Amino acid sequence: MFRADLTLDPQYTFKMALSTLLNHTNIISTISGGIFAGAAAYISFSEVPALNKSGPNELWRFFPYMYSNAAKMQASLAVISGTTGIIYSLRMADPSAGQVWLGAALCFVGIVPYTIFLMMPTNKRIIESNKTLEDEAEKTALLTKWSKLHLVRTVASVAGFSTMVYALVKYS
Repeated sequence: MFRADLTLDPQYTFKMALSTLLNHTNIISTISGGIFAGAAAYISFSEVPALNKSGPNELWRFFPYMYSNAAKMQASLAVISGTTGIIYSLRMADPSAGQVWLGAALCFVGIVPYTIFLMMPTNKRIIESNKTLEDEAEKTALLTKWSKLHLVRTVASVAGFSTMVYALVKYS
C-alpha cells in the first residue's frame, strides 16, 4: 500500500543500498574483470599485431595515445574487480567457494603491482622517447618487450575472469 506521508530514513536507505551492493559484489567483480580481460585480449591479439604489420613505426607512433586511453580504464577495472572479488570471497559461507573467488580476485589485484613495477619502466621509455628515438632495432626491442609484458596481464586477467565465471556457475 502506498502512503503519501511516507518518508525515507536516510540511514535505512544507506544500509539497504550497502547491503544490496555487498550482495552483488560477485557480479560487479565478474563484469569489471570481463571488460578488463576483453580489452587486454583485444590489445594483445588484435590491435598490436595489426599495427606491427604496418611496421614498428606505426605502433611506435600510436603507443602513447593507446596507453593514455587504456591506462585509466584498465587500472580502474583491475582495482574494482580485485577489490569486489576479495570482498565477496570473505563473505562466502563455503570456504572452498571463498578460496576460488579469492584466487580469481588476486589475479586482478596482482596486475596492479605488476604493471607499476615491471611494465611502467618500459611504458615510460616508449612514451618519453617517442618523438626522439630513431633506432629501428631499439624501437622494435622495446615494443616486443612491452607486448610480452602485456601478454602476462592478458593471461592473468583471462584466468581470473574465467575462474569468476566458473565460480558464478558452480557456487550460485
